[in-house]
Amino acid sequence: MYKQKKNKIIQPYYQKPIQQAEFLFEQLKMQGCNETVYFRSSQGIRYQLNLQQYQWRIIEIPNQQYFYQIQQYQPLGNSKEQNNINYDEQREQEQKQREQYQREQEQKQKEQYQREQEQKQKEQQQREQEQKQKEQQQREQEQKQKEQQQREQEQKQKEQQQREQEQKQKEQQQREQEQKQKEQQQREQEQKQKEQQQREQEQKQKEQQQREQEQKQKEQQQREQEQKQKEQQQREQEQKQKEQQQREQEQKQKEQQQREQEQKQKEQQQREQEQKQKEQQQREQEQKQKEQQQREQEQKQKEQQQREQEQKQKEQQQREQEQKQKEQQQREQEQKQKEQQQREQEQKQKEQQQREQEQKQKEQQQREQEQKQKEQQQREQEQKQKEQQQREQEQKQKEQQQREQEQKQKEQQQREQEQKQKEQQQREQEQKQKEQQQREQEQKQKEQQQREQEQKQKEQQQREQEQKQKEQQQREQEQKQKEQQQREQEQKQKEQQQREQEQKQKEQQQREQEQKQKEQQQREQEQKQKEQQQREQEQKQKEQQQREQEQKQKEQQQREQEQKQKEQQQREQEQKQKEQQQREQEQKQKEQQQREQEQKQKEQQQREQEQKQKEQQQREQEQKQKEQQQREQEQKQKEQQQREQEQKQKEQQQREQEQKQKEQQQRELQEQKLKEQQQRELQEQKQREQQQKEQQEEEQSEQQKQRELQQYKDQQNNYYQKNLKQQKNSNLNTIPQQSQQTQQQPQSKQHDEQKPENIIFSNQNSENYENQINDQDQIDKNQRQKQIYDQIKELNKNSSDLRQVQEFYKKYIQGLNDRQELTKQYNIKKLARKQELYKICNGFLQVRGDGNCFYTAFGYQFIRHLLITYNDNEFNQFINKIQTIKLRFRIQVPGFQIDDLELEKQILIEFIYQLQQLRMIEDVQERQQQLLIQFSEYQVGQDGTGFLYTLSTLFFRNLSDYLVEYDQEIKTFIGDDQKNLLIWETECNSNEIVINQLAIYLQLNVILIFFDNEDFIVRQYQQENKNKIILLIKPGHYNIGIENAA
Repeated sequence: MYKQKKNKIIQPYYQKPIQQAEFLFEQLKMQGCNETVYFRSSQGIRYQLNLQQYQWRIIEIPNQQYFYQIQQYQPLGNSKEQNNINYDEQREQEQKQREQYQREQEQKQKEQYQREQEQKQKEQQQREQEQKQKEQQQREQEQKQKEQQQREQEQKQKEQQQREQEQKQKEQQQREQEQKQKEQQQREQEQKQKEQQQREQEQKQKEQQQREQEQKQKEQQQREQEQKQKEQQQREQEQKQKEQQQREQEQKQKEQQQREQEQKQKEQQQREQEQKQKEQQQREQEQKQKEQQQREQEQKQKEQQQREQEQKQKEQQQREQEQKQKEQQQREQEQKQKEQQQREQEQKQKEQQQREQEQKQKEQQQREQEQKQKEQQQREQEQKQKEQQQREQEQKQKEQQQREQEQKQKEQQQREQEQKQKEQQQREQEQKQKEQQQREQEQKQKEQQQREQEQKQKEQQQREQEQKQKEQQQREQEQKQKEQQQREQEQKQKEQQQREQEQKQKEQQQREQEQKQKEQQQREQEQKQKEQQQREQEQKQKEQQQREQEQKQKEQQQREQEQKQKEQQQREQEQKQKEQQQREQEQKQKEQQQREQEQKQKEQQQREQEQKQKEQQQREQEQKQKEQQQREQEQKQKEQQQREQEQKQKEQQQREQEQKQKEQQQRELQEQKLKEQQQRELQEQKQREQQQKEQQEEEQSEQQKQRELQQYKDQQNNYYQKNLKQQKNSNLNTIPQQSQQTQQQPQSKQHDEQKPENIIFSNQNSENYENQINDQDQIDKNQRQKQIYDQIKELNKNSSDLRQVQEFYKKYIQGLNDRQELTKQYNIKKLARKQELYKICNGFLQVRGDGNCFYTAFGYQFIRHLLITYNDNEFNQFINKIQTIKLRFRIQVPGFQIDDLELEKQILIEFIYQLQQLRMIEDVQERQQQLLIQFSEYQVGQDGTGFLYTLSTLFFRNLSDYLVEYDQEIKTFIGDDQKNLLIWETECNSNEIVINQLAIYLQLNVILIFFDNEDFIVRQYQQENKNKIILLIKPGHYNIGIENAA
């Protein structure tokens, strides 16, 4: 396949890219693409493909002595004369060529992959060899050091023995006295510590018992008071509503469970505190013992240092020479490492440059391949990083082990020296001293064994943890590798299947076309003889028209192509400039880094030399000072021993006196406590008797009140029956006119508890409200609730019921969490930020995670203010405001919608009825608990249970839509996002604007705390308002903030 243009022939070298262009044509046509496409082959030839007219052209050919542009499109094929070639044979050839091209690409990829693996293996081997060399050098150095130490110790021991024999005779008497004194002191201290611990434990036990008794008494009193209150409430509720009794019983059971849980938690906390105190005591004892042992060792070391100072002066010269040799070796090693690093960096830079060139050539063909390669590279890098981390950890562990071994060897050497000294002393001393020394040795051996056992146990635990971590990492790596292999295999299989299907479809299409062509040819031959004359005339006319159209199209296309070429050239130039700038910047950065490294190395060398000189000077000064200090210390020790003996005798006398005084005080305290308990019991009995009398009086007063109420009801029944006919058309759940008149009376009447008339009048509202509902009104209410029940069930069926959720997470509000759980939930670690957060918010209520989480968090807090903080006038004003605006209750969800005015009116009536029923509860705590229970209930009943959540979300969604609709600026700013306000379980992207509008309309102070990346931002809307709402947001979810979680 050749292509001519201006007597220039494209060489067969570019034959495969042209076939690639034809293959790309067919694939894009199969996908339904009808646009112009730019294509670059693996050799760098760039094409422009016009899929509408099935034409192509070459834009540029790189790596040649000439560069040209073809001004006109050429059809696919050898030339215009070959348009009528049988395309079946051509396609078969093209398929063969494509398969060959794919095989070549696969081979190239395999070769590249093998080369990369070989390079990586070589690099790993080099690194391992370097590590091994370093380890060998370290081991050799350590062996040399150990041998030198042994030699030095042998010489020291010989000289010490000679000197010690002369001094021991003088020092034995002093040491004997000192040891006896120390033993006596230790025994006295141990006895005192034991006695103190026992006394402290006894005091703690007594205090705990007293606290438990006091807590039990308080709990009993609370339970008795609660039971009395509950009995009174039950009697009142039996007269008013029989249905409320069942709900209250359920609440009581829940409260009891919560109290029992709180008691259990308190007991657990006390037990944990006791355990912590015991552990602290044990640790203090161990620390004291360790300090005593250290003091003994320090004394022995000081004596040895005096003898070793004379030998150190002779050996310093040898050590300095050895240090110089070691420093030279280290410098050589560092230089080698630097050279290796530079070589590796140069190799990496070369490889990166080659890869960049290859990637530019294969931008359009190999996008999928590049993605796979990137994934593999990332995985390999991760594996390398993990291997490096493991190696570093292993090195650290080895170094730690070596250090521990060296420490153990030093300790053993010291112990051996001490044993030799003790043996010599034992031989020279009398038999009594031998027995004492044996006892001391046994005690020390036991302590040493315990310490060694503890160390072994710790080491074993650490090793086990490390093994577990390694096994987990290996398992995770294996799983990831398996998943990657499976994904790659699945992708390959899918690609193969697609290719096979495409080939089969093409073959079937070709066979069908051949059969159709044969049949058509036979039929056409018969008809052609008759119709040739007519067609020839028509063809001539059409050809003339087509030629004119083609000329016009070509002229237009040429103009468009010229413009596109200019734009492409400009873009490519800009890209090249950017790439050059980036490369220059990278080179400059590398040079700067190298210069900085060289400077740092020079500075380090200078500092090391200065440090060495300073250390030598310090050592000489320290030696002189130590000699003087030792002489002074010996004199001081003798004087101190005498003073300590005198002080100890005085202290013993004082302690004995203090102990006696404490015992007397404890006895007196116990007696006082017994008396106080008796007095408390007497007071409690009196209180109980008084409470019983008060209960009897209250019961009598309640009976009198009930009688008066019944008389008043009989008088008022006639009045209400006349007004019932006029009120049938009004809302069933509104408060009657007479009750509104009573609310407008002065508030002093509500607070006058002494007058029985006022008490009767306050209860009049709830009772008359119940009496005004006749049989027909009750029927209407049941019908309304059934209708709303069906709508809510259908709404849940198309939204929340489609998801499977655990029962605990089905509740819309899921429980209270304290400040510690708040910081854990939102990952706040800094102490300063925690304190700032606690000033605003101390806890939170978890909200169910669906698209309505904002409306649950906002709606619950507003309704809580409405039912608890609002007074009667404010509550009535809010309800009147809802009714006057004519707010709708529309909603939409896939497969269901609410858009009916009559139904929406019934929903508004039910929403107001639910709020009024909660408002009628007199006890504020019960009202608050009932609100939480009804709002978090997810199971819907025909009697109205579980309605409050859906009604409140419908209300606040439609209210936000109402506020946006009547503000033109906000409406234009939000735009199409306004639709999301009336779609169930979807969130509005411009939610902060909605929050501001709600805060203005409802007169709220909204505090929004935005958590992200272990930090938070506080935003406040309408700060001048009193009623506060706290919203906690982490991207995608809202929770309820609580100011005082306690």
